[in-house]
Amino acid sequence: MAESIDKRSLDLVRQFAPDLNKAMNKDIDKLLGEVVNRARGFVPAKSPMSGWTPATQGTGTWAAKVFDQATIQRGIGKTRAARSRYIRGAYQSGFAITDGTAAGVIYESAGTKTPGGKSPQGAQFIRNIAERSGIPSNKHRMIVEAVIEMRPDIRRRIDNVIDDSIRQFNARMA
Repeated sequence: MAESIDKRSLDLVRQFAPDLNKAMNKDIDKLLGEVVNRARGFVPAKSPMSGWTPATQGTGTWAAKVFDQATIQRGIGKTRAARSRYIRGAYQSGFAITDGTAAGVIYESAGTKTPGGKSPQGAQFIRNIAERSGIPSNKHRMIVEAVIEMRPDIRRRIDNVIDDSIRQFNARMA
């Protein structure tokens, strides 16, 4: 957040101008929606692994982890992850981009922690995802990629939304 933003200013906006606070949070939510949409755009149309497609029958362990583009895209969302708090001289709100599907989490992070898996089959699984997705096995593939790509612009725009809300509040109080 911008260095000029302090906890007291945002507390006053929240307390005495709930309409400005609501509008500010709505604008931040829209900006985070852009990150969600970008992350959803990284979900491949086809499964990066043959056989990792919707099961026609069964209820086994992998039945809940099927790779389906639409389901994975719906599973990517945003949330207010934590309450707002004051940390190291700056006011911080906890927002998060989440992935609510097992297949999405697997596709996003397979190989990012252990490059070869713990078994030959795991290593092959990770290699196949990397080869078929075109993204190295040690890199995230959707949400983290979208955040890295968009962070400078989104952060600047969020700072501007907050600064604008504080300016409007100060103008009202003058």
